[in-house]
Amino acid sequence: MTDDGNKLLHHRTEFDDWRSLTLGIYMALVGYAVMVGLPVISTSWVNNLGFSEVEVGRVAGADLGGLAIGAVISALYVARVDRRYLATGAALFTIAANVLCIFYQSYEVTLWLRLAAGIGSGVYTGIAVATIAGHSRPAFAFGLELFAFAGSQGLELKLMPYLSIEGLYIALIATYVVGLLFISWLPRRPVDKALDVEVDVEEPSGQHHTEHKHVPTYVPWMVLTAIVFTYINIGAYWTYIELSTVDSAASPEWVASMLWVSSVFSVIGCLFAVLLSNRFGLARPLLVTLVFQASIVLMLVF
Repeated sequence: MTDDGNKLLHHRTEFDDWRSLTLGIYMALVGYAVMVGLPVISTSWVNNLGFSEVEVGRVAGADLGGLAIGAVISALYVARVDRRYLATGAALFTIAANVLCIFYQSYEVTLWLRLAAGIGSGVYTGIAVATIAGHSRPAFAFGLELFAFAGSQGLELKLMPYLSIEGLYIALIATYVVGLLFISWLPRRPVDKALDVEVDVEEPSGQHHTEHKHVPTYVPWMVLTAIVFTYINIGAYWTYIELSTVDSAASPEWVASMLWVSSVFSVIGCLFAVLLSNRFGLARPLLVTLVFQASIVLMLVF
């Protein structure tokens, strides 16, 4: 539904196949796995590898920076290259970087290997997001992805603390291997889409007609810019959220449990997002949510 109460018209594509959507969502969860698990992974870098908090920030920054670089690479080639080949190459590259992280654990080497792994993950995630976006009902598809993301986030934060640093890398490798087994579900090419939408408009008389509306080119770029700043905020906050409680009265076990609980509650947030977007559109609920989120983060300062 649009913000003025009208309905968008949807035309089915090969991306509507349940296999394509399932694999796209799975690939997105795998690509974001390191970012989701950063509170646990960064603590593991400190406890198991002896990295300082500054070094952890740099390694995490390299990983997330690589994710951004990979996303740019994916954007440049996702419409030109066979997506199955591109995703396979990105997965193998990331697997190789994670394997090397098991054997080379010094700070300098880990820094560069996490950058490499991040680049591979970024390409892989970019393909996943493009696959989900190819659905004729992208809001529905991304709603499913958010539900799955919230669930996997809680699962990661619950299980990761029980793994060694080597176990974490092996788990990441395994998720990419599973994705490769189903790579044939991935559509090879994108559906040609112009920046136009068809809207079903209801007239005062009750009759309906279809209107073609052009989306200005600057709109996607504005959205992408907002996403960049949002993820910079998430990355900076999420990397240190567990380490920031080390010198506080809170026990590590309690902090870990609260992170898990917050992830579970995010599933409820996803449900509210679906209900609100169906009733009020996307823009207004998103604006209120961003203001609310910024206020909560500001409270942490005090």
